[in-house]
Amino acid sequence: MSSALTGQQGIRVSRGNVFSFPVHSHSYFELILYQPFVGHVQVNDNRLSAQAPLALLMTPSDLHSITVMGETAPFIKIAFLQGMAGEYLLEQLTAPRLLSPVPDQVHRLFQKMAEERPHAELIILLRALLLEMVEGSVALPAPTVSGKSALMTEAMTVIGDAFQQDLTLEGLALRLNVSYQHLSSLFHKQLGVTFSAYLTDIRLRHAAALLSDSSLSVTEICYACGYRNLSHFLRSFKKRYGATPKQYRAKNLRDP
Repeated sequence: MSSALTGQQGIRVSRGNVFSFPVHSHSYFELILYQPFVGHVQVNDNRLSAQAPLALLMTPSDLHSITVMGETAPFIKIAFLQGMAGEYLLEQLTAPRLLSPVPDQVHRLFQKMAEERPHAELIILLRALLLEMVEGSVALPAPTVSGKSALMTEAMTVIGDAFQQDLTLEGLALRLNVSYQHLSSLFHKQLGVTFSAYLTDIRLRHAAALLSDSSLSVTEICYACGYRNLSHFLRSFKKRYGATPKQYRAKNLRDP
């Protein structure tokens, strides 16, 4: 998404339905409004119930995941680069923040940002939202000592940003300036899975969300999730979900 953010002059607004997603992080900020669903959101060491609407601000490299145990619910997400916040607000955005209950004014600001608007107006609305978060939310506690190293966190950040691209363990190791063997060992020790399994999980969960929330064709979704071979994508998806992408969409399609 980082390249898409650059293309959108530093802000990208999206909406859809919440799906479970494994632990990941990004190199940019995320501001998300969740409607209630059965499950929870994990931000670093903080497990947050989703029984009521909540607004979350996540800073770059915060580890976060979503667990959905029932019906999904709508969300609005604003991803933005740090330059969009302005100097004063950026100084306040040093930790993830939680706002719940969510005031009507914040709901309205999210809804306005989800509409088609000029870039200059998006910046104004974003800063108004950030000001509400700074003044009305609580900073989430800092993470305690974690089993995940700074290197593993950085690796997950790169994957979260670049899973739609051609990404290999060798390329990731080169990008992080570590050996292939050391990085492979870290995935086993700290995540309990291989690099390939983690990347595949991220891609297939994204594919399932697109099948349920978009009108993109199966082929378009295949390439949007980082696959370069449709047959491979179809086999991987059916192995994971027990259904072809078309069968999965027929059962799970929701209004975008």
